[in-house]
Amino acid sequence: MGQSTANTAFVVFVAANLDSVNAELHNTKAQLNKAYDTATYFRQVSQNGHRHLKAALSNVEAAVKKTNKLLVLSKRSKDATAAAAQILAKQILQQVQRTTSALEAAAVDAMDGMAAANRIAGMKEVVAELETTTIQNQNVRTAANVADSALLKIQPAITVSQHGACLTGVDSRPALVAGNERGTNGKLEWSFTAIGAKAAGTASGQPLTICCSTQADNTPIALENCGTSTTTLGIQGGKVFTTTKLTVQRATNGDNTEYNELAANDKIPSSKTLNPELKLFRKLEAAGAAIEALSMDSNATTLAQAEQLKDVIAKALDGEKGSYSKTETKTKVDAILKELFGAKADNVKTTIEKDLKELQPPKSAVGGNGEKKLETINDPKELADAQIYYTVTGYIVDQEKKKKSLTTPSCPTKTDKSEEPKKQQTNVKAHHVETLQG
Repeated sequence: MGQSTANTAFVVFVAANLDSVNAELHNTKAQLNKAYDTATYFRQVSQNGHRHLKAALSNVEAAVKKTNKLLVLSKRSKDATAAAAQILAKQILQQVQRTTSALEAAAVDAMDGMAAANRIAGMKEVVAELETTTIQNQNVRTAANVADSALLKIQPAITVSQHGACLTGVDSRPALVAGNERGTNGKLEWSFTAIGAKAAGTASGQPLTICCSTQADNTPIALENCGTSTTTLGIQGGKVFTTTKLTVQRATNGDNTEYNELAANDKIPSSKTLNPELKLFRKLEAAGAAIEALSMDSNATTLAQAEQLKDVIAKALDGEKGSYSKTETKTKVDAILKELFGAKADNVKTTIEKDLKELQPPKSAVGGNGEKKLETINDPKELADAQIYYTVTGYIVDQEKKKKSLTTPSCPTKTDKSEEPKKQQTNVKAHHVETLQG
């Protein structure tokens, strides 16, 4: 048969386990010392999750293209080659359907988790900006003037990042600094920077207090001049917020791999804000594990000797009770496989695979100049058009054969009968001559 088989394996992900998924998503050596570190980190985790999901979808797409090319070949070919190509296509297709269903469920969780990661990153960027908030110092004013146009003001101030939150340039973030592993012994750990209200000072002249000074009106604040005097007053400013690290962790194996819930606190973002996001973020990691467990194999050599294929052929030959484990059935199944794919499994590589590479669908099927090879065609419409073209032309040829067979007499005519003795005589003479020459 004009065989050929795609010797390509489209493997989505294999050997699923949380450690390998963590490696795909997390950089466990990145040090999260500041809010902008955590913001950058969660942005990267979201991007890694996106790449993880995209890789799985790309492999499914590649398998679909391979299936369509095999179906084109099955419509163009006849007999064993057509059957072999169609069988391989169906084997890949059932894997695509199974994988797509699993991906549909995993993708929803993955997107929920990526959205949570992006929201956490956004929170940390806001925290990084708010950390700069201060109350400005106000010069001292005489007590008599405090209520007039020179009144004291509590004036907040913020420092806006030149390029945007956590950026050092246009779309440029500071690189995360590598250090010791965050979380060991089967644990994954990181920290959030949260902000809380800074407590005001407890004595005149300390941050966020009124300075009672003996200095002249409109004199800049000087801590050493603040005391208990009521002659002039000023505002001693300072930072409005303090920062706190909130640590979360989870086990990477075992029955409970959820993140620990943060205890109630008076920080921003609060535990009530972060805990729901962590639950959603955990879905991204779980989806990564589910995706990693999916695999598709379109290696023709492997598919041609798959146990599932042998069992199906056994039932096709001997009915419901047919089994490849039965010697008699096994012999028949092996004969069919030999006819379809060749005496050796590796023969598939030099048959269908060769056809897939060399077949050039006509210009009338896929356009162009007629020099496109099937292996280079990836457009869904062109592949569908090629299948339809070969289906229709094959159907027309079959109909012509049927018409011809109907017009051809099944019994020999008188002419045929009269010529038969002559043929026999000729054959006898030829045999006689060969005998004499031998």
